[in-house]
Amino acid sequence: MAPTIALLLYAGLAGTLGSAALRRARWTARAPRIGVAIWQALSASIVVAVVLTGVGFWMPEEGWNGLASLVHVCEAALGGTLVGTADALVHLAGLVGSVVVVVRLAAALSSELRRARRHRRSHLAMLRLAATPDGSLGALIVDHPAAAAYCLPGRAGHVILTSAAIALLDDDELTAVMAHERSHLRRRHHIVLGAAHAMARAVPWLPGMRTAHQEQVRLVEMVADDAAARSSTPQAVASAVLRLAEGAGPPPALAAAESAAAQRVERMLADLSPLGTVTRALACATVALVAAAPLLVAAAPALTAGHLDYCLVAGLAA
Repeated sequence: MAPTIALLLYAGLAGTLGSAALRRARWTARAPRIGVAIWQALSASIVVAVVLTGVGFWMPEEGWNGLASLVHVCEAALGGTLVGTADALVHLAGLVGSVVVVVRLAAALSSELRRARRHRRSHLAMLRLAATPDGSLGALIVDHPAAAAYCLPGRAGHVILTSAAIALLDDDELTAVMAHERSHLRRRHHIVLGAAHAMARAVPWLPGMRTAHQEQVRLVEMVADDAAARSSTPQAVASAVLRLAEGAGPPPALAAAESAAAQRVERMLADLSPLGTVTRALACATVALVAAAPLLVAAAPALTAGHLDYCLVAGLAA
């Protein structure tokens, strides 16, 4: 039972104190791609920890030794423990809880994909009627008085600019905006954010899951800003974000100036230095450790006592 309680504590602490500490971390603005990765790892580890907690309550106490139980529990130990015990309801509740979380995650992922696909198709159908392709820019131009730039991801991603945005932006700013939107498309940021939203819906009672989604929305914009700065200048990116701050794309789109505009402008103008090699290596190691944390907790008994024959011990005890 100890690994089960440890997993439950890990999920609770990671989804509250852990996410709060990570949100306050300043290094993510200097390495937003690693920041996205660690938020994804934290969310995934919480979901896995919750599922394994349910499995832990379902497995019999004699059989639950982290991941070792999945290998070493024998039929006699299972049958002799589960049948007719007062803990049957606890075991059943654990199993149901795990199944519910897995089903919620699968349903949320499916719902996110269907919703995004539906919105993209309907919006693209409208664009085919209202937009004019611009071969030199590689974008669809919509005649509209509001300045906006966004992209529609998918198999054939599209960048959409309004006529007001083209009139408002100078050449450097326009180059920055196009690089920003193409970065979203190339890095499949819609999938990253869709997964984050689905995991938040799967475990909605932990505030850290909602925080993870919000932070990833902010960080993917910074990732795209960095790509835009390499194609133009940080000053051009900051200027374009300010000019387009009133523009926002439709729900399935990723807009160039929709998320945390003030923070993004300050970041571009601050000219933050990237993380050093050692710090970056430590950050990447942290991502791997966070992702593996629930499995390490569950496997702890197997790592310390994996050489024992649990079926033989159960048989001798009987």
